[in-house]
Amino acid sequence: MVRPGEGRTIHEPFIVRKQFSSMKRLYRSRTTRILGGVCGGLSAYFDIDPNIIRLIWVALTIISVGTGIIVYIIAWILIPEEPEVQEAAVPGS
Repeated sequence: MVRPGEGRTIHEPFIVRKQFSSMKRLYRSRTTRILGGVCGGLSAYFDIDPNIIRLIWVALTIISVGTGIIVYIIAWILIPEEPEVQEAAVPGS
């Protein structure tokens, strides 16, 4: 039984929400894309050069006899595109 003053505080949901908002999200890249931005997004998520991700993806596609193409298309559909960054307006310009 929880007594008044024990257990959860009012601030706990805020802390949980703050933890989730600071988590890294996987997006398709808008800047380092060649086809759909999947490899660019993976490289941003894992903080790796996008060309390394592309080479690994091509190697796995060749080894798996084309399955990587299907996986890429599925990832292209499922992974959301990176949100646009809006520039702050400079006052007086």
